[in-house]
Formats: sequence, structure tokens, C-alpha cells
Amino acid sequence: MMQAVSCSGLTVYFDRNSGIRSSGTTVHFRKNKQKTKKKALERATIEKQLGSFYLDQGRFEEAYEVLNDAYVIFRDKLGDKDGNTVLTKCNLALCYIKTNKAEQGFAMLSDAYDEVNYIKYKLLVGRMIASCKTEFGDFAAANDWYEYLLNTYKNFYPGDKEVAMN
Repeated sequence: MMQAVSCSGLTVYFDRNSGIRSSGTTVHFRKNKQKTKKKALERATIEKQLGSFYLDQGRFEEAYEVLNDAYVIFRDKLGDKDGNTVLTKCNLALCYIKTNKAEQGFAMLSDAYDEVNYIKYKLLVGRMIASCKTEFGDFAAANDWYEYLLNTYKNFYPGDKEVAMN
């Protein structure tokens, strides 16, 4: 159990179990590091939203710039498998697809699909892939993706009668 004693702006923490003491300066450093991470994540979130806006407007080069910055921050701070990282990577992939670099874009989408752990994001990324395949006229591949996603959803949510009937 930690006990804190403050005097003249300096806080000393003492752990009764281990007998380890730490000064307020160490804790202060950790707080600053947490604030820095929080600010970086806030910036990345804003850049992700701005990038999505640019994508919707057809401003792909601008979208790529801000989405790439957001992706780097999310990847560094949250890891490759975090939902924000994966969805930002998907938006970057859409930039590639929309600027005639479809092979790179589809490779990024496939990587994102493989990296994500949560079923919600797997379904979302898979739907993006199917939608892009449809847009490129690859209807057979799009249909395969949609069938795969439907089966995945049915297996994960077996009691959902609405999906099972469609």
C-alpha cells in the first residue's frame, strides 16, 4: 500500500510492503508522459477525422497526408491491432485505391483484416474490401467476401434471426 507525504511541492511515496520510496519528480515525469500520449492521441483522432472528410470530398492527396500522420501516432501509441490503428490503415488503403494504386490498397486492407482481433472491426474491414471489389467491377470477389462476412456474422451471433433470414 502506497502512502504519500507532501511538503513544499515535493511528494514522496512510500510503499509499506516493499519499503521502496519514490519522489514526486518521478511521478511527475510519468504524468507528463501520460499527458503527452493523450495529446498525441487527440491529435491523431482529429487527423483521422479530417482525413475521412478529405476522402469524402475526393481530396485524396490531402487525405493521405493527415491519415498517414494519424496512422503513425496510433501505431506507435496503441499498437498494430488497435481499432483506431486498423481503421486509419483502412482509410489509407482507400487513398491508394482511389489514386490508381489498387494493388497496394488491397494489400493494406488484407493486412488490416488479418491484424485486427475484434469481430466488429473484422466485419467492418471485410465490408470495406467487398465494397472496393464491387467498385472495381470484381463482382465475384465482392460476392465471396459478402458471403464470408455473412457466415462469420452468423457464427459469431448465432441467435440473430434477422441476419439468419436474410
